[in-house]
Amino acid sequence: MEQMFGKGNETQKRKERKQERIKAKAQKKPKKPKVSKHACHPDDHIEELAVKNFQKFCRLRDAYNGGYCISCGKYLVWNDNCDGGHYIKRKNKTVKFDEDNCHAQCVSCNKWKSGNDAEYRKNLIKKIGLEKVEYLESQKGVLLKEPRKRFHFIALNEYYLKKCRDIMKGK
Repeated sequence: MEQMFGKGNETQKRKERKQERIKAKAQKKPKKPKVSKHACHPDDHIEELAVKNFQKFCRLRDAYNGGYCISCGKYLVWNDNCDGGHYIKRKNKTVKFDEDNCHAQCVSCNKWKSGNDAEYRKNLIKKIGLEKVEYLESQKGVLLKEPRKRFHFIALNEYYLKKCRDIMKGK
Protein backbone atom coordinates (compact mmCIF):
# COMPACT_ATOMS: atom_id res chain seq x y z
CA MET A 1 0.00 0.00 0.00
CA GLU A 2 2.87 2.39 0.81
CA GLN A 3 4.38 1.76 -2.59
CA MET A 4 1.06 2.46 -4.18
CA PHE A 5 1.02 6.01 -2.81
CA GLY A 6 4.79 6.54 -3.20
CA LYS A 7 5.57 6.71 0.52
CA GLY A 8 8.28 4.06 0.32
CA ASN A 9 10.21 6.15 -2.18
CA GLU A 10 9.96 9.25 0.00
CA THR A 11 11.30 7.40 3.02
CA GLN A 12 14.21 6.10 0.96
CA LYS A 13 14.92 9.62 -0.39
CA ARG A 14 14.89 11.08 3.12
CA LYS A 15 17.41 8.47 4.27
CA GLU A 16 19.65 9.25 1.30
CA ARG A 17 19.52 13.01 1.98
CA LYS A 18 20.33 12.41 5.63
CA GLN A 19 23.35 10.29 4.62
CA GLU A 20 24.50 13.10 2.25
CA ARG A 21 24.24 15.70 5.05
CA ILE A 22 26.29 13.48 7.36
CA LYS A 23 28.98 13.07 4.69
CA ALA A 24 28.98 16.83 3.99
CA LYS A 25 29.48 17.62 7.68
CA ALA A 26 32.39 15.19 7.86
CA GLN A 27 34.02 16.83 4.85
CA LYS A 28 33.64 20.41 6.16
CA LYS A 29 36.78 22.50 6.30
CA PRO A 30 38.21 23.25 9.75
CA LYS A 31 37.18 26.57 11.28
CA LYS A 32 39.32 29.58 10.45
CA PRO A 33 41.24 31.17 13.32
CA LYS A 34 39.65 34.26 14.83
CA VAL A 35 40.76 37.52 13.29
CA SER A 36 41.43 40.78 15.13
CA LYS A 37 38.37 42.99 15.51
CA HIS A 38 40.24 45.65 13.52
CA ALA A 39 40.84 43.42 10.52
CA CYS A 40 37.51 44.17 8.86
CA HIS A 41 37.87 47.96 9.15
CA PRO A 42 39.52 49.99 6.40
CA ASP A 43 42.73 51.80 7.34
CA ASP A 44 41.18 55.27 7.46
CA HIS A 45 38.51 54.02 9.89
CA ILE A 46 41.18 52.63 12.22
CA GLU A 47 43.07 55.91 12.05
CA GLU A 48 39.89 57.81 13.00
CA LEU A 49 39.30 55.44 15.94
CA ALA A 50 42.84 56.14 17.15
CA VAL A 51 42.32 59.91 16.79
CA LYS A 52 38.99 59.70 18.61
CA ASN A 53 40.52 57.85 21.56
CA PHE A 54 43.58 60.13 21.59
CA GLN A 55 41.34 63.20 21.82
CA LYS A 56 39.21 61.51 24.48
CA PHE A 57 42.39 60.93 26.49
CA CYS A 58 43.40 64.60 26.12
CA ARG A 59 39.95 65.75 27.27
CA LEU A 60 40.02 63.36 30.23
CA ARG A 61 43.55 64.38 31.17
CA ASP A 62 42.71 68.09 31.17
CA ALA A 63 39.07 68.16 32.29
CA TYR A 64 38.01 64.89 33.93
CA ASN A 65 37.34 66.42 37.34
CA GLY A 66 36.57 69.80 35.82
CA GLY A 67 39.09 71.80 33.88
CA TYR A 68 39.44 74.90 31.77
CA CYS A 69 39.60 75.65 28.06
CA ILE A 70 43.20 76.16 26.98
CA SER A 71 42.15 79.16 24.88
CA CYS A 72 39.52 81.16 26.77
CA GLY A 73 39.62 79.68 30.28
CA LYS A 74 35.95 78.62 30.30
CA TYR A 75 35.11 75.86 32.81
CA LEU A 76 34.77 72.46 31.07
CA VAL A 77 33.24 69.08 31.77
CA TRP A 78 35.15 66.50 29.72
CA ASN A 79 32.20 64.79 28.03
CA ASP A 80 29.79 67.71 27.75
CA ASN A 81 31.13 70.96 26.32
CA CYS A 82 34.68 69.87 25.62
CA ASP A 83 36.70 69.08 22.47
CA GLY A 84 40.24 67.86 22.00
CA GLY A 85 41.71 70.93 20.31
CA HIS A 86 45.00 70.69 18.42
CA TYR A 87 47.40 73.65 18.44
CA ILE A 88 48.95 72.51 15.14
CA LYS A 89 46.00 71.24 13.11
CA ARG A 90 45.36 67.49 12.70
CA LYS A 91 46.12 67.47 8.98
CA ASN A 92 49.79 67.82 9.96
CA LYS A 93 50.52 64.17 10.63
CA THR A 94 53.86 64.66 12.42
CA VAL A 95 52.21 66.11 15.54
CA LYS A 96 48.72 64.60 15.17
CA PHE A 97 49.29 62.25 18.14
CA ASP A 98 51.61 64.51 20.14
CA GLU A 99 50.20 64.91 23.65
CA ASP A 100 51.69 68.42 23.94
CA ASN A 101 49.75 69.44 20.82
CA CYS A 102 46.23 68.47 21.96
CA HIS A 103 44.41 69.95 24.95
CA ALA A 104 40.88 70.33 26.27
CA GLN A 105 39.17 73.18 24.50
CA CYS A 106 35.59 74.45 24.59
CA VAL A 107 33.45 73.76 21.54
CA SER A 108 33.07 77.49 20.93
CA CYS A 109 36.82 78.10 20.62
CA ASN A 110 37.57 74.91 18.70
CA LYS A 111 34.79 75.05 16.12
CA TRP A 112 33.49 78.59 15.89
CA LYS A 113 36.74 80.50 16.50
CA SER A 114 38.94 78.10 14.46
CA GLY A 115 40.91 77.07 17.53
CA ASN A 116 41.39 80.61 18.90
CA ASP A 117 45.08 80.21 18.07
CA ALA A 118 46.47 83.42 19.61
CA GLU A 119 45.04 82.68 23.05
CA TYR A 120 45.81 78.96 22.67
CA ARG A 121 49.50 79.76 22.05
CA LYS A 122 49.72 82.17 24.99
CA ASN A 123 48.21 79.66 27.42
CA LEU A 124 50.11 76.74 25.91
CA ILE A 125 53.40 78.52 26.64
CA LYS A 126 52.28 78.86 30.27
CA LYS A 127 51.37 75.18 30.39
CA ILE A 128 54.25 73.41 28.58
CA GLY A 129 56.88 76.13 28.04
CA LEU A 130 58.14 78.16 25.07
CA GLU A 131 60.69 75.55 23.98
CA LYS A 132 58.06 72.84 23.44
CA VAL A 133 55.71 75.26 21.68
CA GLU A 134 58.49 76.27 19.30
CA TYR A 135 59.23 72.61 18.66
CA LEU A 136 55.58 72.00 17.74
CA GLU A 137 55.65 75.01 15.43
CA SER A 138 58.86 73.76 13.79
CA GLN A 139 57.11 70.49 12.94
CA LYS A 140 54.32 72.25 11.04
CA GLY A 141 55.63 71.66 7.50
CA VAL A 142 57.65 68.51 8.18
CA LEU A 143 56.57 65.31 6.44
CA LEU A 144 56.70 61.92 8.10
CA LYS A 145 59.75 59.94 6.97
CA GLU A 146 57.62 56.85 6.64
CA PRO A 147 53.83 56.82 6.54
CA ARG A 148 52.16 55.25 9.54
CA LYS A 149 50.96 51.73 8.97
CA ARG A 150 47.74 50.03 9.98
CA PHE A 151 49.31 48.25 12.98
CA HIS A 152 50.58 51.61 14.27
CA PHE A 153 47.03 52.99 14.47
CA ILE A 154 45.75 49.80 16.09
CA ALA A 155 48.48 50.07 18.74
CA LEU A 156 47.76 53.78 19.30
CA ASN A 157 44.04 53.08 19.63
CA GLU A 158 44.59 50.38 22.25
CA TYR A 159 47.19 52.48 24.11
CA TYR A 160 44.88 55.49 24.45
CA LEU A 161 41.88 53.33 25.35
CA LYS A 162 43.92 51.92 28.24
CA LYS A 163 45.04 55.41 29.34
CA CYS A 164 41.41 56.60 29.28
CA ARG A 165 40.33 53.67 31.44
CA ASP A 166 43.15 54.36 33.90
CA ILE A 167 42.14 58.02 34.27
CA MET A 168 38.49 57.11 34.79
CA LYS A 169 39.48 54.52 37.44
CA GLY A 170 41.59 57.15 39.18
CA LYS A 171 45.03 55.65 38.55
